Amino acid sequence: LEPLERELLRMSDAVASRVRHAGMRGRTIQLKVKLADFRTLTRARTLGRSVDSAAAIHTTTLELLRSGDVADEVA
Repeated sequence: LEPLERELLRMSDAVASRVRHAGMRGRTIQLKVKLADFRTLTRARTLGRSVDSAAAIHTTTLELLRSGDVADEVA
């Protein structure tokens, strides 16, 4: 999972930057993973407060990635 976790950090930073530049914040974080057999896993979590930081986005996406069924599929 390490390569995916590093990529999530890069992507979280990019998303947070775009969101802040647009003057927006969001509460729902979505992770979409396309597998080698072309199946797509999508998981989302709605947070209790709006966020625009890479750290909050990254933490949430890591939790979604590490959730049982997603981690099992990508491992």
